[in-house]
Amino acid sequence: MADILCRVELSGRQYRVLMAIIRKLLGFNKTTDWLAPAQIADQIGYSGDLTNIRADMRELERRNIISRTGKSITINTRYGQWEQTANRSKSIRKEIDINPPETDRNRSAHRSKSIRQQIETNPKTDRNQHPQKKDNYSKDTITKNKAPDLSVVPEWLSLKTVEEFIDHRKSIKKPLTQKALTLLIGKLDSFRSEGHDPIVCLEESIMNGWQGVFRPKGGATAKQRRRFDQSNYEQGLEGFEDA
Repeated sequence: MADILCRVELSGRQYRVLMAIIRKLLGFNKTTDWLAPAQIADQIGYSGDLTNIRADMRELERRNIISRTGKSITINTRYGQWEQTANRSKSIRKEIDINPPETDRNRSAHRSKSIRQQIETNPKTDRNQHPQKKDNYSKDTITKNKAPDLSVVPEWLSLKTVEEFIDHRKSIKKPLTQKALTLLIGKLDSFRSEGHDPIVCLEESIMNGWQGVFRPKGGATAKQRRRFDQSNYEQGLEGFEDA
């Protein structure tokens, strides 16, 4: 058999398939046995399409190198019957039918099919394989949607009134940012240094639907009211005691 194997013309994979059959049969002192293409592929370490293994086995059978009865395979020991030279054109044709060359047209068709499958699986994927972009949120948008940190509110300012002002800003679609809260506290502090009550300023803005805070219009300041409360009322009652 070694002499005929030296002369027979086989492709690389066909030769490996034949050697696997010889190993599975003669290696175990068998003349015939059922051999599946998967067993042959495992024996030669082939991980491709089993269609190629089946085609190689059919080619070996066509050239009288092996014979098959049902699922059983036998090596033809009448070596003179082996077709030593392959019918190259027919063999090439079979190889092309099994493994068509990857032409530009085939690649394009494969890519189109792949894109269609992705679109069916994920409708958000467009035909150029670019997933739909998510909405971009700016830092300002993220800051507006985030509640400001009220730990910066000083003790002289009512936390409840500040929370009411924040809710008011939300109701007029002008949510208060952290930076705006810092500026608001600074402005109210300046009003407080002038003698105005910062809580009154906030309440007036809420009542009038204002976005910002302003000095109270008209009326005495908090300091002036305190001075008036501490004055001697008896001085203004002279002459009215008996009225």
